[in-house]
Amino acid sequence: MYLLITESPAKAKKIQGFLGSDYKVSSSCGHIRDLDKKKLSIDVDHDFKPIYKNLPDKREIIHSLKSLSKGKQVLLAADDDREGEAIAWHCGNVLGVKIKDKNRITYREISKSAILQALKQPREINMCEVNAQQARRIIDRLIGFKLSPCLWKHIQTKEKGLSAGRVQSALLSLLDKRDKKIETYEPEISLTIHSDFEDLENNCEFIFQGSYEINDEFIKLLLTLFSKDRTFTIFDHSKTKEKSYPKKPFITSTLQQSAQNELGFSVSMTMEIAQKLYEGGHITYMRTDSMFISDEFSKKVKKFVGDNFNSSDYCKPGAKKVKGAQEAHEAIRVTSLTKPDDLEPIEMKLYNLIYDRTVTSHMKPCEYLMYKVRVTNKDIQDDGYFTVSHKRLMYPGYKIYYDKSL
Repeated sequence: MYLLITESPAKAKKIQGFLGSDYKVSSSCGHIRDLDKKKLSIDVDHDFKPIYKNLPDKREIIHSLKSLSKGKQVLLAADDDREGEAIAWHCGNVLGVKIKDKNRITYREISKSAILQALKQPREINMCEVNAQQARRIIDRLIGFKLSPCLWKHIQTKEKGLSAGRVQSALLSLLDKRDKKIETYEPEISLTIHSDFEDLENNCEFIFQGSYEINDEFIKLLLTLFSKDRTFTIFDHSKTKEKSYPKKPFITSTLQQSAQNELGFSVSMTMEIAQKLYEGGHITYMRTDSMFISDEFSKKVKKFVGDNFNSSDYCKPGAKKVKGAQEAHEAIRVTSLTKPDDLEPIEMKLYNLIYDRTVTSHMKPCEYLMYKVRVTNKDIQDDGYFTVSHKRLMYPGYKIYYDKSL
C-alpha cells in the first residue's frame, strides 16, 4: 500500500482517478512547515541554520497525513521545481520518511501515462534544490524581518503588509534608478521624410534615406532642390527572399507576456488559470524555462498537421537552450490535441493561446519575396534617395493555421 502526497487537493483527486486501490492520494495543501513568523528563526551564529515549525493552520492536515501514512510506503509527489522539492522534503521530515530512500516522484503533466511512468522512476529528494529554496527563504527573512517594520513606520499607505525581501528590495532599487532616468531625460527631435509619387499603379509611400542628419535646414535644402526637378527615376532595385518563423513553445515568462498582450491578463491571473489547467490535466507544468517538447508529443503534432493541413508543413522546433534552464523539463504545452469541453470561458482563452503555440511552433516558417526600389533625381542623388519595400507571400507556412483562406 502507498500514500502519495501532492501539493493540492484538486491534483490529488485527479491522480487518484488514475490509480488503483493500492494507492491513497492525499494533499499537503502547500507547505506544512515554515519559519516562525514572530521570530527571525535563523541561527546566524551557526551557519545561518533555519529553525522550522509546523504551521498552526496545518495541524489537521499533518494529523491526517500521519494517520494515512501508517503501514504505507510514502511517495512524495509535490511539483517538480525548487519549491516543490522543499515541500516534499518538509513532508518527509514531518512524517519520518528516510530522505535517502527513493520516495520522490516527479511529472510534468497530470495524465495517466505520465503518472504511471513517474511511479516507475522514483528517486531521492534532490537536496541541491532543497538547499537552493532554503537559501532564498533565508535571504528573504534576513532582509524582510528587519526591513519590513521600517516600511510600516515610514511609508503611509492604506495597503497592509508592506514587505521587503530579496525580490522587492532589488525591484525597488531598479524602479528608483528608472525614475531618476526619466526625470533627467532630455528629449531629442527626430524627423523623417515621406513622399508619394504619381504615375504608380500602387500607392507606395517612400522614405528618404541618406548619410546626412535630417533637420530643419536639410529639409529646406531638399524642398529647394525638389522645386527645380520633381522627376525621379529608379537607380537601384533588388529582389530577395525572407522568412518569418513561428514563435517558440511557451515558457513561463513568454506565456505571461503573451497573455498580457493578447488577452489583457495580469501575471497573477495567468498563473492562477494555468495552475487550474495543469491540475485539470490539460497542460504541462506552467513553471518552466525549457523550450523542449518530447518526441512522443511532437509525433502527435506531426500527425495533426498532416491531417489538417499538409504533412510538408510540419517541422519539429529546435529546442533553443535557455541559459540555466532545467533541460529535463518540457515547455508549456497542451497534453492532448483534442480540446476539452469542460473549461470556463476565461480558462478556454488561455488554453487556446497555449494550444495554438503548441501547434504552430511545429510548423515551417512562411516565405516572402521582398522587393526594394530606390529612386532619386540628379539634384539630390549626392544627398540621398527615396526607398520603398514591398513583400509578397510565397509560402504560407505556419500562418495557414491562423488563416485557412491561404
